[in-house]
Amino acid sequence: MLKHNVHGFSSRSTGLGCWFVSPSMEWKNGGAYNRDLSCHQGGADSLQIMYMNGSHYGGGDAQLKQGENFQKVYGPFLIYLNRANSVQAAWSDAKNMASSEGRKWPYSFVSQPGYVKERGKVTGTLAINNPLTGTRLPLEDAVVTLVQQPSNTEPIPTQQWRHTSHWAHSLNGATPNFVIYAVVPGTYQLRAWSKNVVGEFVLDKLVTVKAGEVTNLGKFTFNENRIHQLLGKSVFQIVLPWNIYMVIISINGVFTINSRMNSQKVLITMLVNLTIKKIGIIVKFLFQVMMVNILVFHGTFTLI
Repeated sequence: MLKHNVHGFSSRSTGLGCWFVSPSMEWKNGGAYNRDLSCHQGGADSLQIMYMNGSHYGGGDAQLKQGENFQKVYGPFLIYLNRANSVQAAWSDAKNMASSEGRKWPYSFVSQPGYVKERGKVTGTLAINNPLTGTRLPLEDAVVTLVQQPSNTEPIPTQQWRHTSHWAHSLNGATPNFVIYAVVPGTYQLRAWSKNVVGEFVLDKLVTVKAGEVTNLGKFTFNENRIHQLLGKSVFQIVLPWNIYMVIISINGVFTINSRMNSQKVLITMLVNLTIKKIGIIVKFLFQVMMVNILVFHGTFTLI
């Protein structure tokens, strides 16, 4: 959902197009990186879909409490029909419509109770340090997002189906400035990511947004997560997806790295024995793999 604002179909024979235009996805459960289905493709009977709330790809199931009076506004979104000389032309027109509608958000004509028209804005400057060199990392396609603070009963991402989340994306450079527009007033936790940077970063203070006001967070700096801070100097590092958990134990230069995926019961044990000699480094690997359904593991080879 990070950059999503339109999806649909267009006919190659008639030029007709039908599109779901979403000026904002703030209401979608699962947050900025949630993925969901946009169609059921079945030939002549293909179905176009707009999921209001879905548990696909870890989005989290809606779980109402006993006696809870739950209310939330999903959308609004536009069902846009067009005609063009080609599928590509229809698609380009739909994207232009999505951009135009996005500039109108939040809509002034909506009178539905629970739809918030008076919004705030959050600004700031993001930086992430390389702890190996003490220099700024060049960020690529970084994201800053505001989410509800997780709790024991409502963790992220499952909590997000109750609330809205807001974000700024496509941030580039060593210290990119960002603006998050049209934020529903409330208290949020700020989280950030960037391509080619290890880790998810959480601001150490909550962010309060008020209607009609700009919350300027100034410049804040995170440190990239590096295992060398515990074990020594990294030779190289292999990165794993966020949903694999790791435990690293170092005893006399021998490492055991246990990686688990809850859904696949994957266990990978890697023993690394590093010996430093004047003529170079001798590295011995012993891999013991059980039920291997994964090709990516996470480890840092370290000189002790």
